[in-house]
Amino acid sequence: KFEILQTPEEMAALTETSVVAAVPKAYVVPSSLFAKQMLCFDHAVVPTMLRGGRLFVSDLEYPVATSWMLPAEISPNLQALVRPIPADALNFRANALELLFEEKGEPGEYVIDKRIVLIERVSPDGNEADPPLNPDDREALKTLLSEKGAPGGFAFEVLNIYGMPIANQLEVLSSAAILVGVTGDLLLAEMHLPPLAVILKIARYGVAPEELQKGLNCGVTSFHVQLRTGSEAPMMIQYSSQQECIQNSKECKSFYDSAPIVFLQEDWADISSAVSNAMSYYRQLEGSMALAAQAAQAAQAAPPPPPSVKV
Repeated sequence: KFEILQTPEEMAALTETSVVAAVPKAYVVPSSLFAKQMLCFDHAVVPTMLRGGRLFVSDLEYPVATSWMLPAEISPNLQALVRPIPADALNFRANALELLFEEKGEPGEYVIDKRIVLIERVSPDGNEADPPLNPDDREALKTLLSEKGAPGGFAFEVLNIYGMPIANQLEVLSSAAILVGVTGDLLLAEMHLPPLAVILKIARYGVAPEELQKGLNCGVTSFHVQLRTGSEAPMMIQYSSQQECIQNSKECKSFYDSAPIVFLQEDWADISSAVSNAMSYYRQLEGSMALAAQAAQAAQAAPPPPPSVKV
């Protein structure tokens, strides 16, 4: 069971001393309640962002015995798109799968299915919806993704995580080729995609372009579309630009994070183009990896070199 602590009083009741030796439940603790106190748990899964908005450390920052290497058969244009896959991210995936499914996976062993997955969080009555799309746009986005994927052999499905256990989410995400979503906390699901998969970010109006370049450093290739228009925050008049407003005002950032999303015809065209690019990337990657596998098989089948003789 999970309990969400809402008030400093609840936090104080949990931490009568500075250390809790054995907590029988799992607690979701807002960081604002920590103050200067320290909690100690027997087990904890704590996602946190590193400098630059990353979730995982790179192999250069935390050296490992064996780093993932890009196969030599990968074409140069793909090499520019493929992100490094840190051992930290591979170990996280393997441990998460073991924790949830009691199956020990080996870091680096993954199957990618030709599936386009649209992630959302929508309550059965529709009153809670993330992203906040109007019903027509929500259906139009699903239709676009389904129709774009079908000719290329990509199946399409919607992953509605409202009330869905994390294990069920991972069953869908851990083998998906392309994840599509609107910028926000839903896209943290990127960490559960298989390495070399694609995430297509539809950026809300007001999201800084440089934010779109950031990833979780988990070896997933990113494509993005920036929406062209939307509602302006009332406090914008106090600032010289939208980005200055977002950077200096929590109310301003909150406004753009929750404002209704508006699609123009040009936005739909951009999304269609981005999906095509993502599928093209996957097909090229699929071909390159097949060549790499053939090369590995040929190397194993080749006769061993003659023994060297020292005279």
